[in-house]
Amino acid sequence: MSVCTRDVTSPPVIFHFDLSCIVSFVFQVKYSEDRGMSSDASARLILFLGINVVLGRFTGGFLCSIKRLENLYILQSVLLINGVSTILLTLAQKYEALVAYSVVFGFGDGVMASVFNILILTCVDPSRAASSFGYFLLIVSVTSLAGPPIAGGLIALFLGSL
Repeated sequence: MSVCTRDVTSPPVIFHFDLSCIVSFVFQVKYSEDRGMSSDASARLILFLGINVVLGRFTGGFLCSIKRLENLYILQSVLLINGVSTILLTLAQKYEALVAYSVVFGFGDGVMASVFNILILTCVDPSRAASSFGYFLLIVSVTSLAGPPIAGGLIALFLGSL
């Protein structure tokens, strides 16, 4: 029996998690350009991020198929890694450090996407799985749409410009 908790899969948790998660994708190029990287090099970071998201999704699915590993603990571990890498991003001044962040964050985001989907589908009765997954996608789509403008507004408010 897998560990399943309402706290991790509740709408407020998913809302706040995804509200901040998508911001890294949107502002990474601007952040690297502010650090003196060229436009081409900055755009290449999104390529590294995207490739590692795909690899992370496969890895997340594989990890969830291992019976000895609890899906919730996989999710928590990857959330911790992504959180620490994002905190350490503030120290990154060279292109190599930004590439390392793109690789780690992209891979972690891919693993999170797979594990979140599996948790959402296994934390409810099979008869409610489709409805549960639909609500999850609704919350994720709203926060993906709202997250970057909210973050941009906060940046403009506290830093004066974007």
